Parts: sequence; structure tokens; C-alpha cells
Amino acid sequence: MKKTKFKVYDYDTNTMYTQDDLIITFDSVGEDVYVYRNGSVEPLYRYELLQYIGSNDTFDNEIYEGDIIKRTDLTPTARFYGKEEIGVVKYENAQFVLKISEHDYYEISHDGTFHINMSDYEVMGNIYETSEILQSNNIEN
Repeated sequence: MKKTKFKVYDYDTNTMYTQDDLIITFDSVGEDVYVYRNGSVEPLYRYELLQYIGSNDTFDNEIYEGDIIKRTDLTPTARFYGKEEIGVVKYENAQFVLKISEHDYYEISHDGTFHINMSDYEVMGNIYETSEILQSNNIEN
């Protein structure tokens, strides 16, 4: 069974909060997010809610929407064996994808398991705290 977990990036404080720091409520209007900090529970107003995709990378780091991932093709018979690509995890068309460019992506997970088994995935950072990784690799977010 897939674990439903979130982390939240707070634009006002430039802080990433993990599941342990958060109180998230959902209703028909949307969600409300509160964080425990400075000894009290405070609402967040400008934030990005990021869902765990249900899988971890090669080094057992949890993968969330907005993460910057390096993918290495490990299919021995593949034409692109050993090729490395960097992209951003996004939720599109009811599945998580690794977006390499505007038209190039890999379906990576929609049920907590990777679709492409013969690949290494490594979380390198995220678009909120380490966006320079995208810039240095000429990747648009």
C-alpha cells in the first residue's frame, strides 16, 4: 500500500518542512497547511504542497514532486546504456513523471513502484532550494 506523505515549501521563509512538522487539512475548497514552529502552530499562506511519489531513489532517499533527479540508464542492451539525464519530478496526467525537457519525459511512478526498472535514480536536490542545478544543466522548470 502506498504511503501518502507530503512536504511543504514555505515561500515566505524559504523553508522546506517535512511531514513531521505539518498539519494538513483537506476539504471541498482545497487544503490548509499549518506548521509547528517556535513552540506554536502557525498557518502557512504562500506555500507549495509536494507529494511523496511512493518510491525512493537508489540511495533510499524519498522522492517528492519538485525533486531534481539524475537518471542513469542501466539496461545492458539499450542503445543509451550509461546515459545520464537530469529532470524534475512532476505530476501530470494522473502519474508521476521525470520531465527532462518540454517534450521528453519518463513515466516513473503512479502506484508506488518505478515503471523503468533498469535505471538508477538519484535525488540531487529540488527546484525550491537547489534550482542552480537546473540552470547549470540548462533545464527549464
